[in-house]
Amino acid sequence: MSGKLLGPKLEAAIRRLIQIENGRPTVSGMKRRNSRPFTFSIQLGKTNEAIAKGESGEVEFWYGSPKGSETASGETVQAYNRFADIEADKWVIVCVIQGGWEFLVGECSDEEE
Repeated sequence: MSGKLLGPKLEAAIRRLIQIENGRPTVSGMKRRNSRPFTFSIQLGKTNEAIAKGESGEVEFWYGSPKGSETASGETVQAYNRFADIEADKWVIVCVIQGGWEFLVGECSDEEE
């Protein structure tokens, strides 16, 4: 970040909010209505199993750079699926919502209708 681009006060505020946690950037120190701090995390992953709508299943995080060269990390979480059924070995984006991992988006099936 450049102080010339953002201005020194805005840059300092952003630096206070964005922190590195386990090698990944997170947004910390924000307040919810009940004034408890929380950490926001969004992760790229792949499903290790088919996960039906309304169920939880295993998702493995994938990391890497440049884009398209990501590899499996071996780190897995249980994520809840509020949306459509998703097959095994599909790309997903997950985040923590109210203390648990949930799907934000998932790769569509290869089936043609």
